[in-house]
Amino acid sequence: MHGLRGVIITQVLDEADPVLAFAVGWVNALAARVEHLDAVCLSRGEAALAANVRVTILPPGRFARYRRVRTLLRRLRHDAALDFVLAHMCPSYAVAATFPTKLAPTFLWYAHSSITRMLRAADRRSDRVFSCSEASYPLPGPRLRVVGHGIDTGRFTPPDTSPRGEAFTICSVGRITPSKRLDRLVEALAQYRERELGAAFLCRIIGPAIEPYSRTLQSLIDGSNLGDLVRIEPPVAHRDVARAYRAADLVANMTTRHSLDKATLEAMACGCLVLTTNDAFRPVLGKHAELMVKTDASPEALAGAIERLAALPAGERAQIGAELRQTIVRDHSLERMMDRIVEDIRATLDEKGRR
Repeated sequence: MHGLRGVIITQVLDEADPVLAFAVGWVNALAARVEHLDAVCLSRGEAALAANVRVTILPPGRFARYRRVRTLLRRLRHDAALDFVLAHMCPSYAVAATFPTKLAPTFLWYAHSSITRMLRAADRRSDRVFSCSEASYPLPGPRLRVVGHGIDTGRFTPPDTSPRGEAFTICSVGRITPSKRLDRLVEALAQYRERELGAAFLCRIIGPAIEPYSRTLQSLIDGSNLGDLVRIEPPVAHRDVARAYRAADLVANMTTRHSLDKATLEAMACGCLVLTTNDAFRPVLGKHAELMVKTDASPEALAGAIERLAALPAGERAQIGAELRQTIVRDHSLERMMDRIVEDIRATLDEKGRR
């Protein structure tokens, strides 16, 4: 009997990355539950990792990466230092670990609506697939385990004081792309301003600007005379994202895809209210879903929802925010997620007589 020794494969290990910095916390949380962990990635930046983590950076090129992964796994297996492989959002590496022969029990964590041939292959060849919700994995089946989204609820915490500010503040964090449908939010805010003349509000759209959509969005803001109320801001380091949520009253998510958006869950952990057009959030929002989920994304409907949320008394907002945070801590925290993943890995190894 020995402690677990495994491999996690992810894209980037960099605490300064505005989108993928959370992976550093995931690696450390898994390392705390195993004897030794090899972390394989495409690039490494600033990343304070646990002492029992060894990093391998893959070379450029699809086939070179495949060969490097296979070589590493064979060596670890030869040294009796390989109990499992966990591929995070990388179906191709779940396939690399199992094709043409499976080198270790293999697990995939995946949350996205897209279905590719590689995902289908990874789904067939993996022992288990982990996702944050049933709606977030597009190939449901007996191998799927729902484990939550791995939100660092120690980092993402509510502000010490309430109310948050004089102006009702709306926030969106993440890549500024057409799939985020932030133009719907801007159109709704133009309607809201017409309804609530003199209402004090501010909207901050924070994230990497993907052109030409970002320019189109700025033109819409200017054409709606919202330049002083809606700001497109550059991305902030992951360690500073929580500060943006703490300064906000409402996080806006205008997507329609069925997977749960991690940024929205992070904001909920900070006690933010939610306005979303994504039906997948109904189970997460529970009794507040009727107030916060609007599948009718017309400017009029969204403006009405913003109006109702902004009109809530500060005490009621704080109470709802506290309840939303409790949901994230219970169902989506990093510690709970990693406990579930390791429990499932151990159970799988026991079934296979590997321990």
